[in-house]
Amino acid sequence: MSRPYRIVVQRTVEQEVSAEDRSVLRLNLDEQVTEEQLAAALARQGWVEAEPGVWTKERAEGETMSCELAAREVVTVVSGVRTLAERRERELRGDTWNWKQMREMTAEELEALRAAEEEKLGEPLSESRVRGAERELAAQVSAQLQAGADERRREVGRVVVEALAESLRARAASLGTVTSTSEGQWQGDDFELTLTISE
Repeated sequence: MSRPYRIVVQRTVEQEVSAEDRSVLRLNLDEQVTEEQLAAALARQGWVEAEPGVWTKERAEGETMSCELAAREVVTVVSGVRTLAERRERELRGDTWNWKQMREMTAEELEALRAAEEEKLGEPLSESRVRGAERELAAQVSAQLQAGADERRREVGRVVVEALAESLRARAASLGTVTSTSEGQWQGDDFELTLTISE
């Protein structure tokens, strides 16, 4: 005896999209500034040594600055990740009579029918939706990178001045005895260092 059936299949399909943008700032340092002096300047500005010769600093969410001492440049990478989700639902209706085998469908056959339909619902999200989300995320990441550009330049400028000041102190000490040191506070982008040496 056949019976009507109604099977509701639901599935949420998720896909992660990501985007990344980067900028590079060359450090305007003369040859006299050593890697050790640059590393000390980075440490004073809150950077952390991630591996030998490479220092990093986390800024806003998804934004990392890294400085490779040998290359004398700061690379900023802004990355973003978004998860797209789509809830899908399908309803199957029919009756349980198997006309090919002239018998009632078993519970296993009904479950197989449901599982096959659920599998169909698991197809990937449409390429146009994924590409659209990637473009949108890339635009947001680029805007974040651009928005922080001036602040990053000032921050890198402070590192450069710190490294140059460290180098000047070392050079002054090699010329004689440093009898006094006077450092001016940051005024915008300006910094003043006065060293007095006696031979």
